[in-house]
Amino acid sequence: MKRSEMTSEVGFTPAERGGVRGEPQGPPGVMTSEVGFTPAGRGGVRGEPQGPPGVMTSGISSRGFLFLWTVAVAAATAAFVLHLGLRLRVIELGYALSEGRAVQIKLLERRRELQLEAASLREPSRIDSIARQALQMDVPGYDRIIPVGGSRSSALRAASGRMR
Repeated sequence: MKRSEMTSEVGFTPAERGGVRGEPQGPPGVMTSEVGFTPAGRGGVRGEPQGPPGVMTSGISSRGFLFLWTVAVAAATAAFVLHLGLRLRVIELGYALSEGRAVQIKLLERRRELQLEAASLREPSRIDSIARQALQMDVPGYDRIIPVGGSRSSALRAASGRMR
């Protein structure tokens, strides 16, 4: 007895209930798709998608589609969260850069003030007035100058303040 002639417990032959493993499904001589619908059953022609009327199938099961859709939504969400994180970091760095520039401007101003103060403190007239008034110093007389390894004329020029 052939498998196609066998009947199941409910009285259908394997061809009537969709075939058995390894045998074509449906009536003899009619090709069926993987989902069990014949092109004639849909009214289509060879090469058109096959499946229930009104439903397009592309070979992906609904479970596989759901999985791919979930992965796509998760990837889009992750990309959006990453974009927001990077945007927040850019804003934070902008504020830090702005604060750094403000500190730099203050430090440059303070440096300029200190350079002016140092130049005024090094002024010879100021040093002379402090030496004469606060320290009670005076230009040494000729008799107080002792030459060290030089001629007497260079010692006199040093005493007069015209040393070069």
